[in-house]
Amino acid sequence: MEIDIAIVQRIHRMFKLACLRFQEDIKLWLSHVEFCKSLGEKVSVGRLFTKMLQIHSREPGG
Repeated sequence: MEIDIAIVQRIHRMFKLACLRFQEDIKLWLSHVEFCKSLGEKVSVGRLFTKMLQIHSREPGG
């Protein structure tokens, strides 16, 4: 599936804003990770997991 670059950038921006506003929502973070995986953006996946672990590092069972 090929998506226009501008659309992809806008979706990333929306995910970033949503993750900033709703940091406690792990499902939202994982949705962004899945979106990046679907586009083959391995570097973005790594950065997202790093940021997610910084925020959720103290949660048990997370």
